[in-house]
Amino acid sequence: GDWFKDKWVGLNMLGLDSNTALRTVPNTASGLWVDNACIGDDGVSIAGCNWKIRNEEKVDWPGLYFGGVAFKYQAPVKHLFAISKAATTCMDVITTSGIATGVPPDIEKIKTMRSAIGDFPLAVASGITPENVEPYRDLADCFLVATGISHSHTELDPKRVEMMVNAMNK
Repeated sequence: GDWFKDKWVGLNMLGLDSNTALRTVPNTASGLWVDNACIGDDGVSIAGCNWKIRNEEKVDWPGLYFGGVAFKYQAPVKHLFAISKAATTCMDVITTSGIATGVPPDIEKIKTMRSAIGDFPLAVASGITPENVEPYRDLADCFLVATGISHSHTELDPKRVEMMVNAMNK
């Protein structure tokens, strides 16, 4: 029922393409994270279509759309600056990662993306830990963290969660 009505709850719809995820996200979800927002060197037409779906068919959904750009397991992006800039028209928060789960993105990648998008929201979604978050803190607005603060793929480590909170508040 109303257990989480005052909480920000985002969904990561693993295995769903952005089109399907945007069409099925519950109106009660605070946010939606899609690993592949369909933005790459070949353009943003699919992503633009997905944004249209979100704006025209989910107008009553107040959530934030976190779209994956230059994300792990996608084809490498050759024109990172241009693609990052174009992505600002297709989502609420540009979300990127390192090359694999648990691997932080190259700091130069994040600097390039930040330069391209200005104050537009940027999230990092891999490899962030209490020990390595410091250089990313002033470049990214959001951190989607699991591996770096977990015992396993299903259990958060309370001590590491506390360490992350402390590292973020320095």
